[in-house]
Amino acid sequence: MNNIRWTRRLFPMAILVTGLLGGASRVVAQETVLWNFCVNSSCTDGDFPDGGLIADGAGNLYGTTEAGGANGQGSVFEIPVGGGLRTLYSFCAQQGCPDGAAPYGGALVFDSSGNLFGTTSSYGKGGGTVFELSPAGGGAWTFNTLYKFCSLPKCADGQYPNGQLAILGSNKLVGTTTGGHGVLFQLLQTQPSVWTETVVYRFCSRVNCADGSDPTGLSVDRVGNLYGTTRGGGAHNGGTVFEIPLNGAQAVLYSFCPVAGCADGLAPTGGVILANGLLYGTTEDGGANGKGTLYSLHQGVETVLHNFGVGLDGTLPVSTLVDSLGNLYGTTSSGGAHNGGTVFEIPFNGAETVLYSFCGLANCLDGSSPQFGPLLFLNGHLFGTTTGGGRYNGGTVFQIH
Repeated sequence: MNNIRWTRRLFPMAILVTGLLGGASRVVAQETVLWNFCVNSSCTDGDFPDGGLIADGAGNLYGTTEAGGANGQGSVFEIPVGGGLRTLYSFCAQQGCPDGAAPYGGALVFDSSGNLFGTTSSYGKGGGTVFELSPAGGGAWTFNTLYKFCSLPKCADGQYPNGQLAILGSNKLVGTTTGGHGVLFQLLQTQPSVWTETVVYRFCSRVNCADGSDPTGLSVDRVGNLYGTTRGGGAHNGGTVFEIPLNGAQAVLYSFCPVAGCADGLAPTGGVILANGLLYGTTEDGGANGKGTLYSLHQGVETVLHNFGVGLDGTLPVSTLVDSLGNLYGTTSSGGAHNGGTVFEIPFNGAETVLYSFCGLANCLDGSSPQFGPLLFLNGHLFGTTTGGGRYNGGTVFQIH
């Protein structure tokens, strides 16, 4: 990744950032808009990128848009290191949209062979799909629908997948759905072109949904244990952090909102990350200011590392955090100096710094409302998406450096 070179020449929209912390103005970072999405029906590049980004070994970026594309139902795109954008697939390319539509809520994921996997939140058989894009040589990609949800009566197999998939081994995918109270599912490749779905766990299986409801993302550790969050349910109906050990039973590690005012946070979103032997995540509500929190969790003990809503630090954090060299990074979808959201940095044992406040230019040319965490490269650059703003008001792909 260290050979990545994004420059002003390739991307001329470079913006000097003034970060605001505690009322003091100072230069913190620089933003470059790498791509402006278009909302017009004639624009086939997509609209409303809301699934985060991933990168291959050469530094090319990949993501999805919830709308737009050739058929108006979303797309998978690539932004090569050299600049520009390529649409790899436009959804609803088949009659009746059995290939799915509206990918939402989770970044793509690569396997060891360079295949891309992701989900759509609608169509298929009515409940969304899991799909694969495989490189076919010469820059071409082959699309394949691996599973269509609502294939069983009453959608017993799950409905509306969201969050990033996790890959276990060479032939297994796991993910979550939000329909009903949500399920954790597994797709197992039994033959080269055959994937079989199994529901691993159904949320709200305990009285009053003490195990949580509406899961919002997964992480996996080195031995295959799964960790995630639910936006609702739990002992106090404020959401949970849960663990499903490899070949084990679901366990609630923490239930939010045990005290008046939900000072520990409310409605965790975006899942968790594992770093330094702890779990880290964000809640989009609750905390000392009722504007969300950044928290850590260790052996069932939750610690609030930051309460959002202080000055211009941003509000409504909705991203999974990324760690590197002892720092945490994330986004808020609102607040900041211009109320267009922020990119922030918080050292594991330090105070928050706002690296960038969006919508700092007229008509939000720099983008607004980032919904998923930025991607951190080894060279220290951050890349992410905004769901609004940009030159055509269809969202952006941005770089913070």
